[in-house]
Amino acid sequence: MKFSILVGVVFLLAGCLGPPRIVSETPDEIVVQGIPSSVGRAGEVAQTHCASYGKKASYQGQLGVHAHKFICK
Repeated sequence: MKFSILVGVVFLLAGCLGPPRIVSETPDEIVVQGIPSSVGRAGEVAQTHCASYGKKASYQGQLGVHAHKFICK
């Protein structure tokens, strides 16, 4: 019983620590979903996205549940 609880906790944590997910994107902005402490990881995704348009990502804040908005300047 204890082993199955431990396995469940490990899978739960692994899901929370997964990569950020792109919710929406345009050449001018991107919204990335992740855990609240993953702003840095979401920022890396945003920087890569904006760089593909010759721009830099600028953090605009958190939108709803764990979604981070960046604009490309």
